Amino acid sequence: MPSIRRKIRLGSFALVSIIALLALLSYGDLRYLEHRIESGVVIYEFLDAILEIRLEEKNFSLSSDARNKQSALDFAEKAKGILQQNRQAFLALQTESELQTLEALLLDYEAELSRYGGPPPGTEMPIGPASAILPQLGERLATIAESLASAERAELGTSVSRAQAALLASVILVALLGIAAAHLLSRFSVRPLAWLESEVAAIGIGRYNQLKPVSQDQEIVSVSRAVNRMLDDIETRNRHLLQSEKLASLGTLASGVAHELNNPLSNISSSCQILMEELEQQSPTDPMEWLGQIDKETERARLIVKSILDFSKENRVRKTKINLRELIRKSRLLLGQAGSSGFLTSAVSKDLSIFADAQKLQQVFINLFKNALDAGGADVTIQVRAQTASARDFHFPQGAVTGKRFCTPASDRRVLVIEVEDDGPGLGPDVLPRVFDPFFTTKDVGHGDGLGLYVAQEIVDHHGGCIGAISQPGKGTRFVMCLPQHEGETTNVVTE
Repeated sequence: MPSIRRKIRLGSFALVSIIALLALLSYGDLRYLEHRIESGVVIYEFLDAILEIRLEEKNFSLSSDARNKQSALDFAEKAKGILQQNRQAFLALQTESELQTLEALLLDYEAELSRYGGPPPGTEMPIGPASAILPQLGERLATIAESLASAERAELGTSVSRAQAALLASVILVALLGIAAAHLLSRFSVRPLAWLESEVAAIGIGRYNQLKPVSQDQEIVSVSRAVNRMLDDIETRNRHLLQSEKLASLGTLASGVAHELNNPLSNISSSCQILMEELEQQSPTDPMEWLGQIDKETERARLIVKSILDFSKENRVRKTKINLRELIRKSRLLLGQAGSSGFLTSAVSKDLSIFADAQKLQQVFINLFKNALDAGGADVTIQVRAQTASARDFHFPQGAVTGKRFCTPASDRRVLVIEVEDDGPGLGPDVLPRVFDPFFTTKDVGHGDGLGLYVAQEIVDHHGGCIGAISQPGKGTRFVMCLPQHEGETTNVVTE
């Protein structure tokens, strides 16, 4: 399996190797340039010797001074020594035959200079140089020496230009390699790490989606697997948390449910006593009427018990098409307020339905109703309203607190907007922003665990929706939920 560490190591090795190769090439160019400079020094020493020969030759032709002739011969020897000791420098500028021609020309010049210009035997007057060839030989030597110097200058200029071009190409290549290395590093390591950072940040604010690695690098895959295992544990703990909160709510609901069960049981008992008396008195009254009443009340008690069992049972999210009005009625029944018309007013159409998990959505309503009753007492009035809308048109009221999740306009998909509003004491600006935080409560110690609204938010989020709250002291509290109405849709829940 590939790994980021190995890719970085291989990339660094390749980059260092290329830079080292470029450095070696640059060093070779510099060495060649140094060689050319050394050759140039030799060529110019040869040119200086030839020029000195010509100068001494002219002085000798004018003054017939033997010292000028000797000096010219000395410079000729020097020029010959330069040719013999630095043949390679000259061969770089001319062929072997041209070099031999130059050497022969220098020998001819030296011989011609030695032959002429001396005093004849038995005479005292020097007669000066008598050869017409000597100036021609000297001119040819000077011409060749100057051409060699010009060629050396041109070669040196070419070498400098080539070294400059190589240096510029090396700089450009290193820059391009740096850009390529940065791009590859971003692609192979920085981008996957940035993706991992964003996914972990989403987990930190409550988005528990399983990670699907965008890279097959060993480090990314290992971290993704570890995070997914952690998410599985979190999901399990959340289910236990929901169940624990649900069971804790049952203790509070027990008194209301007991009262609710007492009514049908009392009616059953009364009906049985009346029926037994009439049977003893052999009354002509039809007993089926009382038996029907007993059956009706028994069914009523069975439904109450069934609602309690369904509410307390642990289950995963199982979405079905449910009637919202009937769900609200069952939630009111569990609170033991079925006979209280003033407790809750519902402006929900009887044919309004939603695709959701009935038990979990019921838990949301019970939490909201119970909070309103705890805050406002027995005289509080709760209103429930619901309507369908386009997801694009939905927005929370100004000043609403949405916790870590909020809905954004998505499309023309249909959503169900549910409002639960009470006329209780309301919440202050220091309390409202924290209502969805886990374990935050305004109740006295021992009277609340602070998980009700947090659990409600989690349930709504698992349904692909969002919930917000708006409240002012003395003006009650209103909760607004936005849920996808149909199967497989979401409302584009995003996080802050």
